[in-house]
Amino acid sequence: MSFYTSLTGLNAASKELSVTANNIANSSTTGFKKSNVSFGDIFAQSPQQQKNAAVGLGTSVKSIDQQFTQGFLQSSSNALDLAISGEGFFQLEGSDGSDIFTRNGNFMVDGQNRVVNSSGYALQAFAVDSTGKADMNRVVSDLTVPPMTSGLATATTQIDLAVNLPAGGTPPAAFDHTDPATWNESTTMSVFDSNGNERSLSLYYRLDSTAPSAYQVHAYLDGQLASGTSSVNPGILTFDGTGAFVSSTLDLTDALGGTLAINLNNSAETGSTFVMQSLTVDGSGEGSLVGIDVNEQGLVSASYSNGAQLSLGKVAIANFDMPSGLRQLGDSNFAATNESGTPRLDEPGLAGFGTIRSGSLEGSNVDLTEELVAMINTQRKFQANAKAIETNSTLTQTIINLRG
Repeated sequence: MSFYTSLTGLNAASKELSVTANNIANSSTTGFKKSNVSFGDIFAQSPQQQKNAAVGLGTSVKSIDQQFTQGFLQSSSNALDLAISGEGFFQLEGSDGSDIFTRNGNFMVDGQNRVVNSSGYALQAFAVDSTGKADMNRVVSDLTVPPMTSGLATATTQIDLAVNLPAGGTPPAAFDHTDPATWNESTTMSVFDSNGNERSLSLYYRLDSTAPSAYQVHAYLDGQLASGTSSVNPGILTFDGTGAFVSSTLDLTDALGGTLAINLNNSAETGSTFVMQSLTVDGSGEGSLVGIDVNEQGLVSASYSNGAQLSLGKVAIANFDMPSGLRQLGDSNFAATNESGTPRLDEPGLAGFGTIRSGSLEGSNVDLTEELVAMINTQRKFQANAKAIETNSTLTQTIINLRG
């Protein structure tokens, strides 16, 4: 029996060495949690056997348990690299709809605008209102980051323009906006219609042959005469004898699908040089994504080129009564089991749930020095059990020789 007793020791040492080797191999794996091996002795005794005469039968592996201690946090330049400082796991949804849990927060945006990990599993988040407050029902869904805003565009309703037009001169020939010889000066600006589309508005200034110190102002939108239900185009921009502004009749009502006022009140007619002194145009189109921010409470916010700031969701954190009971899936992913219990979901930062660190990743919690010492210790165990087998073999051979 001593052969088999030592053999169990060899098997146990071999299993422990495999676990140590796996820990060392994953010392640089993001979100990896090291494992420890637990052993138990094998003991058998018959009812008639004296209790003081029983001998153990060796050892066996009872369990291989992961240690969910905090790994060190590494900084990164990606705002969607997330780390949990404290307890909890990110909840992901697998391709088959299953719930997956991980400490690996290396996320990116996929072609469907979902925040996913390298396996394509979608990060789950709570819906939030405009103030960033999470849904009280604690219902989670895929976190998405729209590349453009939707429904946040505003039409241009007010243009404040001040120009200095040359005084005097001869009125050009009959107006043709495509022929620079038929107008004196021009101004082009970007405006937005009621659908948020960016349009090009050009104003052409032409000396009026019917009135002294006056200019006709022709407005063209995307190369076409700007017109609406009650637009006045061209308008007349009038100055007094000193070049000061008197009045303007340019009106582009409904040209962009709504009220549009053009204020030329600060314009003047002096000298011989055209100068655009100031231009202010309101309205904005749909904005494109320019930045993402994730705070410690898991609130994900996006900034857009039109100035919009949107709260997209709050990252959900899951925790378990017994994390060591989770089933490993690989890639630092886990699944819930009866032993781990059902996940408890809540917001980051609440009692029992860690906070979120954006621009960081949690490294492995493997201590290489500790693992190398464990490997030396395991090697000695293996050698000792092998020596016991060798000794038993020598004793057996001696007995066989006695019979000869």
